[in-house]
Amino acid sequence: MTDHDGAGGVAPSTPAVSWLSDEQRGLLAVAEAEGWPRAQYGPHALDSADAWRALAARATAPAEQRRLLALALGLDVGAPWLAAPLVATAAARQRLRDWYSAGATAPSADDLVRNLAFIGCEEARTLTLDALLGIAPPAGDYLLKTALFASVGWTARGWCMRVALPAAARVVILLDGSERDPIGFRDLVLHESAHGWLEPDPAELPSPAHAANLTGAALLGAAQNPERMRAYLERSDDREHRADALALAWGARPMENAAPGREAWQADARRLTAMYG
Repeated sequence: MTDHDGAGGVAPSTPAVSWLSDEQRGLLAVAEAEGWPRAQYGPHALDSADAWRALAARATAPAEQRRLLALALGLDVGAPWLAAPLVATAAARQRLRDWYSAGATAPSADDLVRNLAFIGCEEARTLTLDALLGIAPPAGDYLLKTALFASVGWTARGWCMRVALPAAARVVILLDGSERDPIGFRDLVLHESAHGWLEPDPAELPSPAHAANLTGAALLGAAQNPERMRAYLERSDDREHRADALALAWGARPMENAAPGREAWQADARRLTAMYG
């Protein structure tokens, strides 16, 4: 920002600019989703949508953006890892608040090594651990408690073992290691971990036996109507863009093939329609 006053605020009369960075747009999206909460930034009151827009438009420094984002979320501080992509969904914002309420404990490297639920190739496990060490602490803590990671392809084409699945497991993250590309695999871990943090839980978690059926039923239903198919594809695109943005914030490269593209979804829809009508 420019035009600072002695308390670190910004003149409220600063006009909003027509161009905003992705970070500023993300900040405003969170503030809007939270109902433009009333807050105090230095001596200046954030008491309306216009006030939020004016200040966000001048918040060009990352520390200033984090502080405003914290205020939008009702938090006292803007941690160095706080970024708009981390809280792009209502589910993620609630998980962040839950993490703070529970004591804001960041998982250590030892916690991850000892407690990460992982099935598959050892090389993939090592790379997964390394990737998770670099994500925001609340996301790392959440995934450590709720996610089961699995990977084959690096040294083995298949894997069979008997385990007692964690009682709290609700997120399954499958990782393809067949390209044996450490950097690409790290990008994949970060992208899928972003999905795991951002996506809401359904009202009722499906059993593994029914999960694929639910996905297929949703796609088959969308295939019956062009407008519903368009909406289905747009929701899929939105999910991928959100995960990509968060993975980028964690240091990943853009993922172009982490999930089926529109053509693949439409091909699946045609296949299901041919089978079931």
